[in-house]
Amino acid sequence: MPQAEALQAPPEEMPAQVDARLAAISARASKANAAFADKLDPTRKLVSAAASSDIETTIWAEAQVGLADLTAHHSEARFALADLDALAATVRIAQGTADDIAEMSELQNRLALTLDKQAERLAGMNAQLNR
Repeated sequence: MPQAEALQAPPEEMPAQVDARLAAISARASKANAAFADKLDPTRKLVSAAASSDIETTIWAEAQVGLADLTAHHSEARFALADLDALAATVRIAQGTADDIAEMSELQNRLALTLDKQAERLAGMNAQLNR
């Protein structure tokens, strides 16, 4: 997980640095969310099949692995959101442009909404499997 780095640029170079960091964070979040989406249906099927199984069964173990994979992708997207939050705070402190702040705010809101939906799905599948 990359650590959020302080913007180290002269004011005239800051917009380019912000754009590059924002693009990298957005790509990271998109990759994690796409991986989550790709694993969601197969994991749902495993969880449904394993819900009435004993924990000693292979299907139950496979469902747990599927949930762990989903959780890992969800966590990666959360780390991207944390980096985005740090970048947004840095830009606000440095009095970045209104466009940069608006773009980051929109991405923060969209990513937070996606993460909330993922968390709900994970909680539901965990509850179904661990009755």
